[in-house]
Amino acid sequence: MPKYRRSIPLSTVLMDSANSLASPGRRLCKGCACKFLYGPETKEEHKAQVDKALESKNELKLEVIFYKKNGTPFWCLLDIVPIKNEKREVVLYLASHKDITNTKMAEMSECEQYDSAPGHYKPDKMKTKLKINNNLLHSSAAPLPEYKTASIKRSRFIISHYGMFKSAWDWLILIATFYVAVVVPYNASFETDRPSMVLDVFVEALFFIDIIINFHTTYVNRKGEVVSEWKAISINYLRTWFVVDMLAALPFDFVYALSGPEGSGTLSSAHTHLIKLTRLLRLARLLQKMDRYSQYSAMILTLLMLFFTLVAHWLACIWYVIAEKEMDTDLGWIHTLADRLHLQHASNVSNLDAYVTALYFTCSSLTSVGFGNVSANTTNEKIFSICVMLVGGR
Repeated sequence: MPKYRRSIPLSTVLMDSANSLASPGRRLCKGCACKFLYGPETKEEHKAQVDKALESKNELKLEVIFYKKNGTPFWCLLDIVPIKNEKREVVLYLASHKDITNTKMAEMSECEQYDSAPGHYKPDKMKTKLKINNNLLHSSAAPLPEYKTASIKRSRFIISHYGMFKSAWDWLILIATFYVAVVVPYNASFETDRPSMVLDVFVEALFFIDIIINFHTTYVNRKGEVVSEWKAISINYLRTWFVVDMLAALPFDFVYALSGPEGSGTLSSAHTHLIKLTRLLRLARLLQKMDRYSQYSAMILTLLMLFFTLVAHWLACIWYVIAEKEMDTDLGWIHTLADRLHLQHASNVSNLDAYVTALYFTCSSLTSVGFGNVSANTTNEKIFSICVMLVGGR
């Protein structure tokens, strides 16, 4: 079928389907059912397809004969798309109408020229011509051809962005992102012995698979149309989140696992931790999630609490790094903690004790001005404490 040279949008209709289809005896919305555009040459088969699509809440693309107010028939490309909310309930329909009469006439003319060139009589082609009624006899336009309807065909390798699989996968990736946001700063600050190596490699694999899935997931463009063409999906993904997702999926843990013992491979543990901080860029996806769930106050409150916890966690890691860098001054907060724990040196403080104390300080500073039992002593600690209080005051 040749590309449309001209398409004239006649109307765009939004319909609340949740209420109009809830009761069996209730009539369909006039806008989406398009009954006001029916005429003598509108096929009953096409009418039934429109009604069935609205009743079953399915997507429909149909080429059908409609009538204008003056009684003039025209070929119309009807596209009905159900819009679902986050509960997977159809709340409205997006219906678009485009006049494709000129395109259909040109196509019919080409078919007739091809049939007449060999000199063959094609009864099947003749049957596809539109029957002319009395109104058409007085019209100067040429007879309109009848064209078979074609439903939307989507490749089996294309995933619906509002499907059950994509929703479950998004939550899995969200959990993996929170895991990265917690573990990566902690490992970078406390330089642990990587007990979560297997889980880290698994998360990397999830992020890589997510890139492949995003290249095959439909999306809604600015016109409100669901795009299911692979080329358009790929271009849109490359322009939006591909770079961020690729940085998060780089196999740092896999390379570190293959590099052998500490210091003998291409990447050391400290370097790997620092490079992996780029994965925190993927938290930008949370803004997209919060926009999608903005109508659910409980969900927004939960996400805000998680975000506050993450901020307190990151600041606690920085608070420990400052103390570790000033270990030789004997003035930092970690020395005070060692004295209270009756330890000979601050280096004997366990990671658990240091982290819990640092998290206690950041949480108390973010929510108030602190209690003084964990206080800043050095200049760097005081500057950082001021910054934390300013963040909490906002």
